[in-house]
Amino acid sequence: AVNTGSAVVSVRSDKQPTMVDNRAKLLPAIVDPNSFIWTVPTDAPQTIRITGRAGTSRSISVPWTAAPEISFLSLSPGGSRLLAGVTTPRGQEICAASISRGDDLWPRSIGPCLAVLPPAGKLVSGAWVDSARVAVLAASSSAVLRVSTLGGMFVDVTPPVGAVTVSGGGESMTVRVLTNYGELFEQSSSTRWSMVQSKVSVLGSSH
Repeated sequence: AVNTGSAVVSVRSDKQPTMVDNRAKLLPAIVDPNSFIWTVPTDAPQTIRITGRAGTSRSISVPWTAAPEISFLSLSPGGSRLLAGVTTPRGQEICAASISRGDDLWPRSIGPCLAVLPPAGKLVSGAWVDSARVAVLAASSSAVLRVSTLGGMFVDVTPPVGAVTVSGGGESMTVRVLTNYGELFEQSSSTRWSMVQSKVSVLGSSH
């Protein structure tokens, strides 16, 4: 799935590109391990749309019913849980929730939120590092990256300068950060980052 800036299109090697979602202000699309494409506008967090390989789309109810804005949406390795950063009347909140699927693997429902304490600042990006840890990037006077264990402790670290997107997963199960300079960094210790690639435009995740 590719976000063109005005829409999300599905690009498969054996077919012509097809329209998935042309709503305005879409977050970057997510393709889960079962090839379902998840899309949602930043200003309509309750309207997640899930599109299958045949092009059929369905909606799904969300637990953040009063939120007017969503900053990020991420799926865990395996696609069994999601992570969302939303703005609510109470302030910014991070929700980790389970995903129930039917026998056909279509996502059927999203469970109640397990709250994750957000870092200070405006939520920018979030991702699953592994099945138990999440990483959330926030910006205020300076950027902060919080790595939290669900139901446990968290650690705040300073991300690379210009950090705009965080990702995790892969074989190393480490935190990766993309900057607005197109530099991809990987966390090598609690205080050190190693640049692993340059001229990167999009940061994905491995499920």
